[in-house]
Amino acid sequence: MANEMFNTYHCTHCQYKIDGLRVRCTVCSKFEMCLQCFSNGAEIGSHRNDHPYQFVDSVALDVFKDRSGWSALEEINLLNAIEHYSYGNWKDIAQHIGTRNADEAKEEYVNRFLEGSIGQVTWPAVSHCRPVLQDLVEPDDGPLAPNIVATLPPLDIRTQEANQLDYYPLRDDFEIEYDNMAETLVSSLTLVHGEDDDLDIALKLTQVDMYTQHLRER
Repeated sequence: MANEMFNTYHCTHCQYKIDGLRVRCTVCSKFEMCLQCFSNGAEIGSHRNDHPYQFVDSVALDVFKDRSGWSALEEINLLNAIEHYSYGNWKDIAQHIGTRNADEAKEEYVNRFLEGSIGQVTWPAVSHCRPVLQDLVEPDDGPLAPNIVATLPPLDIRTQEANQLDYYPLRDDFEIEYDNMAETLVSSLTLVHGEDDDLDIALKLTQVDMYTQHLRER
């Protein structure tokens, strides 16, 4: 039954493609209509509009045998959104799904694909593939020197704790970085040769010092 969601269906009467809900005659063999033809009482061949029928919606099939209530289409949209927007952007992911909110999307992905049966099978197999990062930057004693702004080692915490903190151990990153707007201090900072006087230069260097202090706190 799950393969039905990948099939293409056309109305037997008007021959137009049917997207979503369709009407299947339980008397005639392989006879399905779109809602428009069904509501108009269409008849063709041996089919009569008083035949018993049933509504069929292939995209509403449940992939997993539990009571999560997520349809096959919702699961596919969830995985596509995770790949497109990346893990953690739950508002965008929920908007892509269209029928779920951010909390529901996060709960389904974590419980199903991280901590559920799928996650237990797939994640251990890739845990050894975590890349080893090497610092290849030459020694530097400037305000942004690696020895000054170097990050701490990744936190050694459980998956449940990481989810509560919105922390991603494999990326060693948080969904929302501490002091996330610190870069605004220097993002538009420029030195204009011949126009900046000593006071302008001093003020801009002060901004760089402030930014360096923010990086140390971060």
